[in-house]
Amino acid sequence: MRRKIGLVAIMLFWCGGVLAQGMTPQHQRMLGKGYGAIAKGWQQHKVEAITALWTKDYTETQIKGKPLDRAAATKSLQRFMTKWPYSILMRFAIEKVTPKEGGKTLEVLLTQAGDIALGPKPKDGKSQLSAKFVHTWVQTPQGLRLKKQSIVPPPKEKEQKTHKAVKFIREKLTAPK
Repeated sequence: MRRKIGLVAIMLFWCGGVLAQGMTPQHQRMLGKGYGAIAKGWQQHKVEAITALWTKDYTETQIKGKPLDRAAATKSLQRFMTKWPYSILMRFAIEKVTPKEGGKTLEVLLTQAGDIALGPKPKDGKSQLSAKFVHTWVQTPQGLRLKKQSIVPPPKEKEQKTHKAVKFIREKLTAPK
């Protein structure tokens, strides 16, 4: 029996009582809604709930990888959810928001960190991972949509080790059958 991923998303928009750099209360509401919907999609194990937030021309750049178009990114996400049915505790920390095009586009620098269960039982252990991303959100008639996701290469040796662990897990879990 397949277990659903239990994803708990903690949106850390505040840092010591102050909004992330460049973030307005309006950005906080819009991004909170977007990231909340993504977290709900993970929690319910529904790829379509996550991809519904993507633009038609969505692209994703993974670690040292070629950009994936929407179709390829959707397949990658489906493979990941199918091969990783164990619990995940995720935390999203927005570090900076850069409004562009008069606020119609928001470029978001964030850190995504988490604990991923390595099996269905607590004794199976867990792995910790962390990665930085740049997300580009655009305003559409349907609301805020994610247009682009790019992973940011880590600058420090310790972070590079974590990045290698993320890459290893991602390659093993998203490899075609």
